[in-house]
Amino acid sequence: MEQRAIADSIQAQFPDEVVDIVEHHGQVGVLLRPGKIVPVLRWLRDTGSLRMDHLRALCGVDNNMGK
Repeated sequence: MEQRAIADSIQAQFPDEVVDIVEHHGQVGVLLRPGKIVPVLRWLRDTGSLRMDHLRALCGVDNNMGK
């Protein structure tokens, strides 16, 4: 499955948790609200058409720092 199709599937399954889908130089990123990261990762692992079993990158940003 293509990256954008996976991102769209995440958004369809978790519409209230996806903040944005971004594409840059052929890479697709899904920005999520912090409270539901674990259920999204479990869904990616357990969904038969995806079966993702390796986490390559996870990034967190505190946008409230210094306020």
